[in-house]
Amino acid sequence: MLGWPAERAAEVAGAYAALMAGAPDDLGGGLALLNAPPAPFVPPSLQGAPIAAVLVLWTGAHDEGEAPLRPLRELAPAFDSVASVRYAALQGLFERPADEQVPTRAHGEGGFLAGLPPEAVAAIAESAAGRPSPLGSILLQPLGGAFARVPEQAIPLGRRDAAWLWQVGTAWLDPAEDEPSRAWIARVRSALGPWVVGGSYPNLIPDADPARLQAAYAPAVWERLRSIRGVWDPEGVFAAGHAIPLP
Repeated sequence: MLGWPAERAAEVAGAYAALMAGAPDDLGGGLALLNAPPAPFVPPSLQGAPIAAVLVLWTGAHDEGEAPLRPLRELAPAFDSVASVRYAALQGLFERPADEQVPTRAHGEGGFLAGLPPEAVAAIAESAAGRPSPLGSILLQPLGGAFARVPEQAIPLGRRDAAWLWQVGTAWLDPAEDEPSRAWIARVRSALGPWVVGGSYPNLIPDADPARLQAAYAPAVWERLRSIRGVWDPEGVFAAGHAIPLP
């Protein structure tokens, strides 16, 4: 992760979008607006404060991974924890300490963006500033590259033409925060409206919504999956979550 104070979000997002527009396939990650974690690599003055962060994943040759990051490092991040990490250690970053109180309530959703112009970044930054929980975050992931070279109906999940994937989520403990938290998610979605392109991934659809579920698939793919389910699950055993309905 590379991190900057939240007030530099527009500058960082512009540089990141320009970088990823021509990035090699081995460079992945995303742009996140969130509160900085209480981690040793974060300066004490930023721990718990709103930040703009670039999450970095490089899967190519080790000695070729530094050059693509130069445009970001030239922006003088407040912290830079990018380093070679073993896969098991990477997975361990997402484990919660045993003594940490785990939120019991969560809400989120996401979809696709046609682009990430400065106006969209400004709307996202303003929305991020209004999150009711310190655990709220907005994540923007660049697509294109290898993702865009897969034929639209080669696999179930489509929208290979989209430039960015957006996700917004939050978690909390007190039931009294249910309405403010869900309202914040709705405000983020509304703010992104001018740049949203249709569809979403099923796991980013927050509630049971047959219309949005069907829109997540190309029409031919939807009918093909319904037919497959009719053959393999005629009794409707696998009906949890966003299950595609039986024909």
